[in-house]
Amino acid sequence: MNIKEIMDEILTGLTGDVDADLQYLRSQEDKYRTHENSQEIITAIYRVMYDILPEERKYQFNTFINKQKERIQQVITDAAKLVLKEEYEKAKEILETYIDEMDALPIYKDSDEDVYYCFQDYVEETIFKELKAVEQTIRRTELDFSTIYRLYGNVLLGLDRKEEARAAFVQGFEWNPMDMRVYFDFVDTFKEEFPDQYLNLSKQALEVCYKPEDIAHVYRNVATYYLEKEEYRTAYICLFFSVMFDKENKETIAKISFIQSKDKTAISKPDQKEVFSTFAKLSIPVAPDKKIVEILYAKAKEYESTDQKDGAIYFYTLLNKLLKDKKVQAKIDQLKGLDPEKLEEDDPIGYRVLLFKKSNTRDNFIELLLALGKGEVLLPVSKLTKERELLHKTGKEVAKKLHYLENRNKKKFLPVFSSKEQIPAKYENGFKIVSVPFIRCIQLVEGIKGVDSMVVNPFSDYPFEINNDLFETIKKAKDSQMN
Repeated sequence: MNIKEIMDEILTGLTGDVDADLQYLRSQEDKYRTHENSQEIITAIYRVMYDILPEERKYQFNTFINKQKERIQQVITDAAKLVLKEEYEKAKEILETYIDEMDALPIYKDSDEDVYYCFQDYVEETIFKELKAVEQTIRRTELDFSTIYRLYGNVLLGLDRKEEARAAFVQGFEWNPMDMRVYFDFVDTFKEEFPDQYLNLSKQALEVCYKPEDIAHVYRNVATYYLEKEEYRTAYICLFFSVMFDKENKETIAKISFIQSKDKTAISKPDQKEVFSTFAKLSIPVAPDKKIVEILYAKAKEYESTDQKDGAIYFYTLLNKLLKDKKVQAKIDQLKGLDPEKLEEDDPIGYRVLLFKKSNTRDNFIELLLALGKGEVLLPVSKLTKERELLHKTGKEVAKKLHYLENRNKKKFLPVFSSKEQIPAKYENGFKIVSVPFIRCIQLVEGIKGVDSMVVNPFSDYPFEINNDLFETIKKAKDSQMN
């Protein structure tokens, strides 16, 4: 179902009783937290909640929540600007004023029945509940207190008040025990004075890390400890593992370069035996924490067993980011309906992309190029665009009607889609979707300055980038088919 259909279904459950309807809408919010379009759906649910409130409660809700959201964001922005200018005393004053204001309010106070956290998302809350036995009902705040205390801690470090900074980081971590940014900032305060404590605290983080970049951070910290001891081989093996979870981290790359400058013999790929023996000596695992994996898998199975595909896909995807397991990916494909036989008939280009991504062989590559050469793709364009423009015009006339995205290197590319199922919900409004021969897309890109590539299905698990080096090859593939 698309967003409109989901909201129409939700609205049928309203009864007219304000309190009962608010409780019902909160249950729908929980239901759709892991949907691929969760942000849009939950925003729409909040609008309905607001609409059904009596005018007096609307005013109170609107005034308080909006005021607090704006206030905390402004405090964070203002303090961060001062930190960049190293005006730590001014930043400290702003943050302490806000913290005192919030402490004075009779809200977000723990009690025998309730305990408040500012988890960033449903996954953090889920993992925390499984890892920690909390007797009270967990309530989530809408205000990012962990970021406030993280910023406050770094301001105190700038003022050389390390003990107070540690206390601030602890408070931030108490507000969100899954916020690894705060935890790693806390751990860093021990690096110079208490390196052994720095090492042990870093290793403990693996018990809660569920993001690959956080696991990579742990291995990088362990490497840092052994770099200081000039044990370069041990440090390199830790960095080697860090790269497996976060390939592009600049700090990791810099540390590897440093090792190479000190001891070139330390830079070689370790075999399995050396990895296991090294990590056994260091008392750290060679894989994500078993309990974290079990939690993600159990949650995925729970959603799958109740036929909630979006939730199942969400948690299987998190699991696959950690494990990079073919069986988990196959499960995701199955839930997404990527049945190869059906896909070959309904979406030949998507089918060929899938085959090539799963098995990067010469034959699969050639078949993909042939499919592109003879196939059509869906192109999001301005609503005012006339189809004949796309088919007959090039250059500036049509360039401004097309929709572009940027890759992580800030280079523009043209997104194209092999089927309607591959098009995200955000294109439902404001765009016209036009079917265009892929060869024509090449001609369009060749006539546009600053754009030299396309990506087929950029939001999928199997995006395929095609740069101008391949354009002529695809054209030749098309010509060979015609001959």
